[in-house]
Amino acid sequence: MQPNDDQYNFILNDSNSRGSGPAFLQDPKKRNIFAAGFIAMVLLLVFIVVSIFLSAGNTDVNALQSVAVQQNRIIKLTTTGLKDAKDPSTRSNIAVLQAFLLSDFAESRRLLGSSFSESISLASYDPAIDTQLERAAQRNQYDSVLNENIDILITEYKSRLNTSLATYQSSGVILPVLEASEANILTYEEPTENN
Repeated sequence: MQPNDDQYNFILNDSNSRGSGPAFLQDPKKRNIFAAGFIAMVLLLVFIVVSIFLSAGNTDVNALQSVAVQQNRIIKLTTTGLKDAKDPSTRSNIAVLQAFLLSDFAESRRLLGSSFSESISLASYDPAIDTQLERAAQRNQYDSVLNENIDILITEYKSRLNTSLATYQSSGVILPVLEASEANILTYEEPTENN
């Protein structure tokens, strides 16, 4: 039995063959236009995704700069305090606080990158504090006045830290340095038990 040639003619006969894909893509000009449009759409989507990821880390650097300024102010006051404090427990507490803040300030500086300005590193505590400390040293009350002023700066620091944390959490970005700073300041403020 011989197979019917008409039955398999569609395979062997090239005249009935169509190109693959939709009919409008059979024309080479239309195919090129479609390919260019497709590539443009892909590039646009990539640009949008990259922009979203890059802008996520730059939400509001002012909040982090505010924290860095306050960290620097406390570091400068603790540096001054370590030179002149007399009480060993005051010196110890100040050294611990300064160690925490130096670490946090270095991380803030790294995160700010090019947004870190010289005004942050030049920021200092109120010069009136130096006058208060000089008077207190003359009255032999340097350590208590130093601690009071450090507590005032820490209160301001915690306020700025909370504001900054709220800013970054509301934008979907939680910076590890802010969380670490919050944990460090809470660790510093924990009362120690004397055994």
